[in-house]
Amino acid sequence: MKSFSKAILMVALLSVGPAAAELVEETESISGKYEIPLERPVLEGHRGGNGGNSIGSQFNLIAKNSAKAWRAMCGEEPVPMCQHLEQFESLLDRESPNFVTVLASPTVYADDGQEREAVNFFGNQGRGTIVVSQKAWSEMDSHIYKAPERKINLVLHEYFSIMGIESSDFYAFSRDLYTFFVHTGYDTEKIASNEAMPSACSINFKGSEDIAPGLNGSIKSHLSQLGYESVDNSKSARFSMKIRLSCSTNALFNHSCSVYTEVVDTFKGDFIHFDEHVTGQRFIRKKNLINDLHQEALSQLKPCN
Repeated sequence: MKSFSKAILMVALLSVGPAAAELVEETESISGKYEIPLERPVLEGHRGGNGGNSIGSQFNLIAKNSAKAWRAMCGEEPVPMCQHLEQFESLLDRESPNFVTVLASPTVYADDGQEREAVNFFGNQGRGTIVVSQKAWSEMDSHIYKAPERKINLVLHEYFSIMGIESSDFYAFSRDLYTFFVHTGYDTEKIASNEAMPSACSINFKGSEDIAPGLNGSIKSHLSQLGYESVDNSKSARFSMKIRLSCSTNALFNHSCSVYTEVVDTFKGDFIHFDEHVTGQRFIRKKNLINDLHQEALSQLKPCN
């Protein structure tokens, strides 16, 4: 729903703080319109201290998590809906002229007088705003099983409405994207959680103690060439990579080694994204055999886009 009455709009803004209230009064006196100017970051989130700020923050976080999952999904399978991803991401970027402000109010009504879970509209500067109902958001939490689905669909719907690809009470595109998340194995509870998901191509690699430092560096370089961003903290990475090495020596230069490489995708609930087990026995230097086996194992790892 794009607009609502003056009285209802002012109720929704009672707790955004005095600075925001002054801006609203000034706009009304100059333009005679009951729209919200969005020049100040103070407008993002509810500032009244009664839960609205946290709801606005979580709403925005779910949007960002959805964008990361959406980008990861498009990297794997560039379906037609991927054409809208960059526009969606621009609505979440503070530096973008398309940045959308998220507010919260105890209850939210549309201009038809009907209570809504959220409403969205454009202010007189052409900037988008979403106002979320604290009441409706809290009710979603009481239905634990359906809470992630309802929250993600609502968040996507409000942003997609601003993008012009959905309209009031019409959730076709947002439901299609949510269904795609589910069918491709993405963990919707993580998308709807209170924790930020890492970037789509981030990877945490911990080399085995048996692997020489030079080889560890070569592996990280290979990952970078494939588009993976190496991070030191496993909680800040989408992928977790482990390598296991075992070797035995039968003679002076006759070595037998086994390398197992595993990459876990946390976006999909600790799903095994990649695994490769290679073995080899050669009458060469042990170091050379180990390097060759690692190259063979990693050659099967797909790039991250």
